Amino acid sequence: MINYEFDKRRKPYKKINLCIAKHCFLNCPGCYNLFSNSKEISTDEVIRFVEYAKEKELEKVTLSGGDPLSRSDIETIVQKCIDLDLKVNIDTVGLTLLGAKYICGTKKSVPKFKNIELLKKINNLGIPLDGSNNEIVSTFRHYNKEGNLYKEIIKVLDFCEKNKIKICINTVLHKKNIDDITNIFNTIKKYKCVKSWQVFQFMPIGFYAKKNEDKYAVSIEEFDKVKKALENKRTRIEMNFKPAIERAYNYMLIDSNGRAYKVDLANNITEYGNIRDNKTWDNILDNIY
Repeated sequence: MINYEFDKRRKPYKKINLCIAKHCFLNCPGCYNLFSNSKEISTDEVIRFVEYAKEKELEKVTLSGGDPLSRSDIETIVQKCIDLDLKVNIDTVGLTLLGAKYICGTKKSVPKFKNIELLKKINNLGIPLDGSNNEIVSTFRHYNKEGNLYKEIIKVLDFCEKNKIKICINTVLHKKNIDDITNIFNTIKKYKCVKSWQVFQFMPIGFYAKKNEDKYAVSIEEFDKVKKALENKRTRIEMNFKPAIERAYNYMLIDSNGRAYKVDLANNITEYGNIRDNKTWDNILDNIY
């Protein structure tokens, strides 16, 4: 088995995952997010925190959710992070690049995202692709009953190809798609806009993912086998493989209510503060590694 032991002695690369959106356009049984009924953290609360975090040598911010493009202030937040010279990733399904979309389970519509020039300035736009057809994609990410999520994601990739937006494909490896991984590779290699590909071992954190662990979990041996097979592919795409054991040590998450936490493989949560309380900021940032 490949050794994924995390070396805490190495120089920290300070990054943080701001799961700032509590709304999404999908309903995924494998979702790791800890959703809150509380009001989302405000624009000012996010900006004040990232300004301080930059002073404390924060290098990279990943904006996620939910779906960060469901927030009406997302352009302001992204631009501020760029102005602070932070590396910025946005993890989104990208559906609002195609047009207005309804938030899952509601009648609230989010307008089309039109600021394409802003997306060209970020480090990567992270788009999920977990299968080479809609049947496989839909086993892990649920869209509306009439919709074909696979076709929609392909339209997003076509849009990004046309507009020269740098894409990172995010694939969660699970029981339902493990035999489809080569087909996913053959799909994404056609796109010059796809600069990198992250393959994540399914990680049973959060209520929904833990509830469906038996349905999706793959062993580290299965993950290693896929990793070795893909590494033999000749490609210009940068490939990164992220097993659950490594990610459990390496992610500081901040939810839409501002709570900063980490989760281990047993789904135990350790809290470090809340970005709404500036007295906890040092503790949050001191525990990023």
